Amino acid sequence: MMSDQIISEVMEMSADISAWAAAFVEAQKSMGDVLKTKRNDHFKSKYAELADVLEAVQGPLNDNGFSVLQPVSSEPGGAVVRITTLLLHKSGQWVRSTLSLRPVKPDPQGVGSAITYGRRYGLMAMTGVAPEDDDGERASGRGNGGQPLPSIQPSHDAGKTSSEIEAELNNAETLPDLQAAYDRNAGRIAGLPDDAKSTLRKVYSFKQAAIREFSRAA
Repeated sequence: MMSDQIISEVMEMSADISAWAAAFVEAQKSMGDVLKTKRNDHFKSKYAELADVLEAVQGPLNDNGFSVLQPVSSEPGGAVVRITTLLLHKSGQWVRSTLSLRPVKPDPQGVGSAITYGRRYGLMAMTGVAPEDDDGERASGRGNGGQPLPSIQPSHDAGKTSSEIEAELNNAETLPDLQAAYDRNAGRIAGLPDDAKSTLRKVYSFKQAAIREFSRAA
């Protein structure tokens, strides 16, 4: 069985980054929180996409002489995907980080999701930005008198239910958000076929490891 995880993260830089470092300080001063502009109507929650991260960082980076490159490579069959985030300064100095991931599923959809995930979190880790915490209280079970959010009951459409839960787990930005997303869907997960349950457990473990890794890198 394939293990879903962050395999490695490698940080590299040019021999001299003195001009890079001075410019990066100025760029960071203009960066704000990443806004969660997309809404999941089914779960009544908002989440940030890759475009939201770019919106927060690309202007300040460009204004201070930086360009962003995120080339992608993979092993045959998509078993491992590598996403490099390169911050290139006009001086020619650079810093880059390469993240190696095992997709939950080695199919086009799974590889595509891993690439988007790696680009989004790689860019946040490299620039030090974070999503706004506008719905963190609700996701962690607070803000409603301390009562936990109710579990959603199983659906007759198992495939659709599994996809919806997987999307919500992937949209979690913090460990409390992730745990809350899993807990409030526990009833629905219990009604899914065994292979769907296994996939969701993999998604949860992968996301948990990724959040912890990027928390250390940020």
